[in-house]
Amino acid sequence: MVLYLDTSALVKLYVSERDSRSVRDQVAQAQACVTSAVTYAELRAALGRLQREGLLSKSQATRCRQAFDADWSKLVVLDVTDRLARHAGALAEGHALRGFDAIHLASAIEAEQLLGRSVEFLSFDQRQNQAASAVGLTVSGA
Repeated sequence: MVLYLDTSALVKLYVSERDSRSVRDQVAQAQACVTSAVTYAELRAALGRLQREGLLSKSQATRCRQAFDADWSKLVVLDVTDRLARHAGALAEGHALRGFDAIHLASAIEAEQLLGRSVEFLSFDQRQNQAASAVGLTVSGA
């Protein structure tokens, strides 16, 4: 299985949250894990927010960031090209998505096209999952 992880799913590998074990299990079973280049900034922002809100200590946030940086090269990371951004724009309008959510959706679709096989989409955003199902992606376990 090829698994596409948006930021809401990927953060669960580094921060203990509800469904973290499920995400770890799915990643362990995947032959490859795919994400968008925007995930790097989004995940770092999420760690910063969790630290500012007192949900992670400074040392915990540092450990999470270091683990994420170490894993980044293991992911198949799709760049946001002009074509992908335009596709994401259409998806955002058509499915009432936020910009980065639409980029994740367009990236998962592009991953299927590039790999020539089905990609399971993993997100913990209900609207994004509904849009993923509507465009024919398999929504994985969230």
